[in-house]
Amino acid sequence: MEKPAPSLTLENVLSVARRLGVCRSTIHAWVQTGRFPAPIKVGRSSRWLTSEVNDWVTLQARTRKSSCTTLFGS
Repeated sequence: MEKPAPSLTLENVLSVARRLGVCRSTIHAWVQTGRFPAPIKVGRSSRWLTSEVNDWVTLQARTRKSSCTTLFGS
């Protein structure tokens, strides 16, 4: 079976910020420091691929320190 094509849906900074529960300025700061994927420029606007934002969220979840590990030393 073929793998489905990645999502080509674009989101603006307000949409991304709302999804992540942060301010728009935080998104821009994260991009400047390399902590968050760079946007795609569409004219003068910045847009993010939904699939890249989803991948970033998944990576954050996988690399976080588990509170159970901290509490129980596992």
